[in-house]
Amino acid sequence: MQKSIYTPLSGAIAQERVLDILANNLANTHTVGFKSEQVSFKLLEPEPRRNYKDPLPPANYKIPFEELLPLRGNELSYVGVSGVSRDMSQGSAIHTKNPLDIMLESEGFLQVHTKDGFRYTRAGDLSISSVGALVNKQGEPILGQRGNIFLDQSALEINSRGEIYQQGQLVDRLRIVNFADVKHLEKVGTNQY
Repeated sequence: MQKSIYTPLSGAIAQERVLDILANNLANTHTVGFKSEQVSFKLLEPEPRRNYKDPLPPANYKIPFEELLPLRGNELSYVGVSGVSRDMSQGSAIHTKNPLDIMLESEGFLQVHTKDGFRYTRAGDLSISSVGALVNKQGEPILGQRGNIFLDQSALEINSRGEIYQQGQLVDRLRIVNFADVKHLEKVGTNQY
C-alpha cells in the first residue's frame, strides 16, 4: 500500500480549510459586526507502534501475515487543523447618521428572538418594522430588558448605556448578554451566534 500520498493529501485538506475561511472573511469585509477567523495547524506525529485492528480475511482465505503488517501503525507525519480562532477585537466605528445604528463597545452581544430561539449578534444596524418593533437586518426582534421593543415613528435616542428614549421618555434598555468564554459560541449564519 502506498502511504506516502497521505502526507501531501493531509496538507491539501488543511489548506482547503484555510481557503474556506479566507473566502468567508473576504466575503464579509463590509458586514456590520462580522468577526473574522484564522486557522492554526498542528503536526500529527507518527504512531508506528500503535496496533490498529487488522482487517481479518475469511477463514478459508489464506494470506501471509507479512502482507497484513503494513496495515499496522502509521510511520508518516501528517498536517492537521488544530483549531479555528475568532478575532473578537473591537472593529472601527463608522458614522452613519442613522439613530438606529449602534456599536457595542463592550464585550456583550445583542439578544435576538428568531424562529429558532434566542440568538446573539454584534451587528448594530437596526431598523423599525412595519408593526413598530426594533429589528435586525433580517427583520427579527431585538430584545430589551422587558422583551420586544416597540417604538413609534417619532425621533429617538439610544445612549451609551443602551437605554432607548423617545420624546424624553425611557422606552426600554437593550438586553446586552455577556459570555464567560466567547470561544464556545457557534456561528449559525446571518452574523449570529
